[in-house]
Amino acid sequence: LVRQDTPDFSCRKRWLPFFLNPDTPPEGEPYLPFLIAKFGGRERVEAIFERIREAGRAHSLEYAFEKIQVRANTLDAHRLLFWAQQQGDAERLVEGLFRAQFQQGENVGDRAVLCRVAAEAGYDATAAAVWLASDQGREAVLAEERAVRALGVTSAQRIAGQFVKFNPLGRLDYSQRLRPDGDGGDLLVSAAALFKQQFRVIPEFEFVKKLVHGFILVRCG
Repeated sequence: LVRQDTPDFSCRKRWLPFFLNPDTPPEGEPYLPFLIAKFGGRERVEAIFERIREAGRAHSLEYAFEKIQVRANTLDAHRLLFWAQQQGDAERLVEGLFRAQFQQGENVGDRAVLCRVAAEAGYDATAAAVWLASDQGREAVLAEERAVRALGVTSAQRIAGQFVKFNPLGRLDYSQRLRPDGDGGDLLVSAAALFKQQFRVIPEFEFVKKLVHGFILVRCG
C-alpha cells in the first residue's frame, strides 16, 4: 500500500529492549504468584490467559502458560538478541525465545536455555555462551532500554516508526501518513492502530506473540 505512493519505500525491523518489570531479581521469581498479586486473583489471571490463547489459536499458536514456573529476568536474553542482531536479521532467534517461554515454559533467563535456543536458530552455541559469560553488551542494552523508556514507552505493544505521523486519537492513515517527510525523530504508535489500518481485522492480542518482550523499531525511508 505504501509503495503505491513511494515505490522505493523500505523498512527494516530491529528489536529493542524493554523491561516490563525492571525490578525482576536476577534469578527470576515464581511466575503465577507474581501475576496473581499483580492482577488481583487467580480467576483474573486465568481469564487473561484464555483471551490470549483464543487469539493465538486463530493463528495456529498454542500458548502454554501453565508450564511457566519462573518469571525470568530477561537481561541476558536481550543481550543475546543484541549480539545476534550485530550479525544480521535475528527473527529466528526471537521466535525461538518466544517459543521457549510461552510454548515450552522454559526459563529464558537461564543461560543454558539461551545457548540452546541460539543453536537451534543457527548460531554458534559456544560463541553465544562466551558472549553471555562475559559482560559484553550489558551496558549497551541497558542504555537502549533507558532510551526506549525515555521515548514514553510504558508497555511492550509498541512500534516506533521514523517519520510516522499519527493523530491524537491514535488512528493512522497508512497510505497517507507512513512515509518519509524529512522531519526526523522517532514517534510511537500502538501496534493495533498501525496494523489494523493495513489489515483491518487483526485483533490487538495477536501482537502478544511478537511484542511481549520488546517492540519493533521501523525505520522508513
